[in-house]
Amino acid sequence: MTGLAAIGRHAVWQTDDVIEMQFHGTITQDDVEGMRVLVRTVLAERSTCFLIADMHHGTGIEPEARRYMAQWSKERTEKVSGCAIYGVGGPMRAILKLTLAAIKL
Repeated sequence: MTGLAAIGRHAVWQTDDVIEMQFHGTITQDDVEGMRVLVRTVLAERSTCFLIADMHHGTGIEPEARRYMAQWSKERTEKVSGCAIYGVGGPMRAILKLTLAAIKL
């Protein structure tokens, strides 16, 4: 496992083509932009990239971050191969479901 510099307040580790993130507080657009750069780097090195997100200490996603994630998915670039999210409470689960539904549209 390779430790990486944090993205905002969030801890990040990389092992081969897997990026693990432990979120602390609210996810901002800057955080998502940092994730995108990291995903782009891993894809360039490995051709696949999987994300694992620990949301036990996450408190939400700013609207700008949700819009940015939806826009990112529309561009069809830096496509994540798979994603697992755990440690999500009821309100945060609802926000994530809405965000993922918007991405599908």
